[in-house]
Amino acid sequence: MPFEVRELDGFSLGNGPPFTNSKPSLKLERTPCTSARFSEDGSKLMVTKSESVIGIYDCSNYKEIRSLDVPRVLASTLSPCGTYLHTFQKATTPQEKNVVLWRVETGDSVYQLFQKNVTKTTWPSIRFSSDEAVACRLATNEIQFFDAKDFSKGIINRLRIPGVAVFELSKTPGSHVAAFVPESKGAPASVQIFACAEATCCSAKFLQVFLSAVELEQRFHWSSGCCKLSC
Repeated sequence: MPFEVRELDGFSLGNGPPFTNSKPSLKLERTPCTSARFSEDGSKLMVTKSESVIGIYDCSNYKEIRSLDVPRVLASTLSPCGTYLHTFQKATTPQEKNVVLWRVETGDSVYQLFQKNVTKTTWPSIRFSSDEAVACRLATNEIQFFDAKDFSKGIINRLRIPGVAVFELSKTPGSHVAAFVPESKGAPASVQIFACAEATCCSAKFLQVFLSAVELEQRFHWSSGCCKLSC
């Protein structure tokens, strides 16, 4: 099993135990970077090399398979299976679509949108199930669903939830979505759970009401199997 060694200005990858001659061998020589992160399934490695250059490595051989120039990038992440790179850039105008989804295999942009800022609860903007079978994002008063294999189709389904501020898609499987609606105008806050297969239906499978709650400080967390939710 490989392991990552981080330094102040770079990282390297080594082979885990058992070691040869009591020392780990290197899979990837020291590479200058500001951050590095594996995809959820461990198949790809994203390396932010500067304020504008992001490299993607194939973890089967640790060769760089894609290098993208993304000016003013402030946040980036890989989709669970490493199919997509998701970036957030500092916008220069409100009309600029500063959130971009890139297909790693081709380096092409497959979806773009504008987002004023990102927080712990709103990034990444587009959420995937662990198998990348389901993809969705939060918009004003609704959750929008996409064909995760073909974003050119645009929005294929919408789940209307007035006032929704935070959401989380379950991971394994991507069968349900949890939504948080803060208190407003005397109405209590609530956490609601919906089945993705019934996304056009506005009837929640579960509803928990809180007398006073205006925001969540961290994201929801689904358990494997989609049987428990914590926040």
